[in-house]
Amino acid sequence: MSIRPLFASRKTTRASALVLAVCLGLSVLPGAAAPQEDASEVPPFRFTGRFGQGVCDTLWVWAHHLDEANQDVLTEQALQAARQAEPAPAGDDDGTPDSASSLICFLGEEVPYRQGEPADITAPDGYASTWVGTGCVSDNANTYFIGHNPGVFERVMDLEIGDKVTVFDDDGDSRTYYVFDALFLPNGSNYFVYESRIAPTGETITLQTCTGDNQQVRCVMAR
Repeated sequence: MSIRPLFASRKTTRASALVLAVCLGLSVLPGAAAPQEDASEVPPFRFTGRFGQGVCDTLWVWAHHLDEANQDVLTEQALQAARQAEPAPAGDDDGTPDSASSLICFLGEEVPYRQGEPADITAPDGYASTWVGTGCVSDNANTYFIGHNPGVFERVMDLEIGDKVTVFDDDGDSRTYYVFDALFLPNGSNYFVYESRIAPTGETITLQTCTGDNQQVRCVMAR
């Protein structure tokens, strides 16, 4: 029996094994560089072949923290990076600025106010005014604002229960109040008769304006 065919078969087997190994390696390495169709795809690696995908999955689990539901959990470092990358909000939900002072914002209006006192008979032109209180948003007291209609307080006539009113006090601190009561009173009514309703206790605000005919005023209360 000649041994040449045996040697030939062994050489063929070795060559086949070498080709198989090269193919297996190529199925992993080039696959790692395959372009992604969706940058948000999880995991963000695309290997060809089961072996390559197995390596990919192992690397993904090793490189990330997974919770009990097998969902990706951001590390504190990644969370801080996300916060820094996210643009700062331009203001409150109703479009109010994030830095202001002595300002009342509601229904898209930005109304500046000045400090007044109960001795004031009417509000200043172009501004609202505090009539009782100072506008401080953390003194646990009512601030009573007055303004003209027609004028800076025209939209007070449109405020409804549940609407938001954001006040920036003289220090730049802000608070958003929600309208919970509103009523009309004859112009010149005795404040003290209605005080318990139109100037509620606690951290509240009142917006008052005339109805435009100087016969009545509208008072809107928010907390």
